[in-house]
Amino acid sequence: MRGQAATRCIWEALAMGEERAVKNMDLSAFDWHSSHDTFGSPLHAILFGKLIVSHDEESDTNELNNGFDDLINADHAERNARLELLRFAMRSGADPHIVAPKQCDVSRWWGGERGGDSMKPISFAGRSAFECLLAAKRSIKLKTQDPSDDADWTDELKAVDEAVDILSRPCCTSPTVPVHEDVVATWETVLDDSSFADVTIRVVPATSSDSPCRG
Repeated sequence: MRGQAATRCIWEALAMGEERAVKNMDLSAFDWHSSHDTFGSPLHAILFGKLIVSHDEESDTNELNNGFDDLINADHAERNARLELLRFAMRSGADPHIVAPKQCDVSRWWGGERGGDSMKPISFAGRSAFECLLAAKRSIKLKTQDPSDDADWTDELKAVDEAVDILSRPCCTSPTVPVHEDVVATWETVLDDSSFADVTIRVVPATSSDSPCRG
C-alpha cells in the first residue's frame, strides 16, 4: 500500500510540474515506460497535466483541470519547471512514443478567455506524448492564423517548440541491470587488491619501446 501511495505521488507531482519534488523523490521503483489511465504516460503528465478529471472532483473545467495545469496554460516559472522535468524524464529513460491508454478518451483546447472555443481540440487516447505535443502546436498555429483572433501565442509556441526539441533528441541513457550490493562490494575488493592483477597489457607506441601496464 505504501508503495502504491508513493507511486501516486510521483504521478501527481509530474502532472503538477513539481520539478524539485520529483527530483527529491525515491524514483528507483518508478517505471518511466509505464502508462496510466488518468495521466497517460509520464511525459503526457509533464506536458498536459491530468488528462482525466473524475466526476467527484472539484471542477471539470477544461482549462483549470483541478489545479493540474499544463505546459501551455502554465505561467513562466511553471513552464520552465515543466521543461526541466521533461529533460529529466528523458534522461531517466522516458519514452516519448508510449501511447495514452484508451481510458484517456478526452479532448483539450486552449484559449477559452481568448475565444478559444473555435480552437481545434486535440485528443489523447491511443496517441503518444510526442504526437499530442505536435497536435497542440498545429492547433495553436491554426489559431494564430485566424484573422479574427488577435491574441499573442508567442510564449506558448516557444515553450512547445522547446518541448518538441527535447523529445526529438535521441535518448542518451544506457540500459541498466540491477546488481546486488554484495556483488558490487566484491568487485571493489578485487579492484583494490593488486595481488589479483595477473594480466599484463602492453601498449606499443609507434616511436618508442613497449610500456607495460598491469591490470
